[in-house]
Amino acid sequence: MLNFDIQVFITVAEAGSLTAASHLLYISPTAIMKRINNLENQLGIKLFNRSHHGLTLTGAGRSFYQDSKFLSQHANTAINRARAISTDETFIIRVAFSLINSDPQLMNLLDKVNQQDSRFEYEITSFDDSREQFINLIGNLNRSIDLIAGSLDFSDWINKLAQTYTISKKRLGIIVSPHNQLFFRNEININDLDKQSIYITQNDESSLVKDVRKEIKKTGINVNWVFVDRYDIDLLNQCSLTDILILASPEWANVHPLLKSVPINWSYQSHSGFIYAKNPNNHVKEFIKILDSIKNSSTNI
Repeated sequence: MLNFDIQVFITVAEAGSLTAASHLLYISPTAIMKRINNLENQLGIKLFNRSHHGLTLTGAGRSFYQDSKFLSQHANTAINRARAISTDETFIIRVAFSLINSDPQLMNLLDKVNQQDSRFEYEITSFDDSREQFINLIGNLNRSIDLIAGSLDFSDWINKLAQTYTISKKRLGIIVSPHNQLFFRNEININDLDKQSIYITQNDESSLVKDVRKEIKKTGINVNWVFVDRYDIDLLNQCSLTDILILASPEWANVHPLLKSVPINWSYQSHSGFIYAKNPNNHVKEFIKILDSIKNSSTNI
């Protein structure tokens, strides 16, 4: 970036007047004139002819303008090239972590990727799993966010808007409080859900939840589905005060000290991992490549 006085000079030469230049530079005509006088004193040459009709370049001024313009263009090129190199050297990945589906394995993977390639750095934010915030995050992939880390058991329509990378699969179970007798079990069967009340979202059910509900219906057991707008920390607090269950991934229980995760003896699994854009930026592409290499080199990433 060139000296500011030279930038002012170029702007005045192109604008043709102090008033026009002041609108472009957001400084007063008086301040601009002081900059021009200062530059002329430093150079020891007269750049403008001053008259009641305005400012016109002198012969020396025209020559200096052409060379200054050339240098300005090359200075901008140099800055852009340096920024490009800097970008290649440091990959900033912006990651949004779910407050409820906070699988520690996902956070550990960020460190593993950094160990493979030290150019990766992370900006971490969190979200509360509300439907509105989740939709907003999906819409801002490749803009204000690069990865969403958490549950991948969402509505089918999300798959049309983004890609997913599965990291772990864990048996779907129940989150239960001490107010329910199932709290004291280490594992339950599907029949143990008979006459139980279970929280479930009333909108945008995932394929996993739909399959589970069909399975429960086929068994003939009686489950009272308690519909809620969303899964969040308030629901966990509510669950801790009642005997109502939550059908969820085991990580949910880690958020609340009074809740416990009990696995169900069935084949249904909850998936967690990363969500990213359909057309990800280069940083995310590199991140996914390293995840692949870690996954291929280990049976347990």
